[in-house]
Parts: sequence; structure tokens; C-alpha cells
Amino acid sequence: MLLLLSKTSKGGPWRHLLRSIESQGGLKNFQFRQYSSNPSSIDELRSKIAQAEKDQNLTDLIFLYNKLGFYFWISDNLHESVTYHEKSAKLLKRF
Repeated sequence: MLLLLSKTSKGGPWRHLLRSIESQGGLKNFQFRQYSSNPSSIDELRSKIAQAEKDQNLTDLIFLYNKLGFYFWISDNLHESVTYHEKSAKLLKRF
């Protein structure tokens, strides 16, 4: 599942996303997509990001930016990691 959230989530961005979901009538108004937990490459993630940007699907973009940021973090590319996490945070502020 794209996101598995609970009301006990402690992270700041998740708290904002949960509030947004609750204020818009709950999860029934959000589209969820399933992604592989281990994409074959960063290029695959970038391709999915390009499609989500084209579709203007903010929920997918938030998830994918965070996921790509995580992959850069584990590969020790902190500059790129921060860049994608910041993009995600900016989108969360729109909610």
C-alpha cells in the first residue's frame, strides 16, 4: 500500500498528512497506488516521479520524493537526499 498511517504517527510531515486526510473526509477520497518496496533502480523511481508530476498527483509525489530521498540517503548522497525530502515537505504544506 502506498501509505499505511495511524493516528499515533509521531513524525511532523505524517501528522500534517493525517490532518489533511481527516479534513477531506477520510481515506475514501484519496487514491492509493501500490509500489514495489524495492524498485530495480533510481531511474525507475524517477520515471514514476515524472508520471506523477505529469498527472499532478500530489499524494504520489510526496511518497515518491520521500522514497527517492531515502534511497539517496542510504547510498550516502546526502545532498540529493535533502533535496528530495525538501520537495516532499513543500508539497505537504499545500495540504
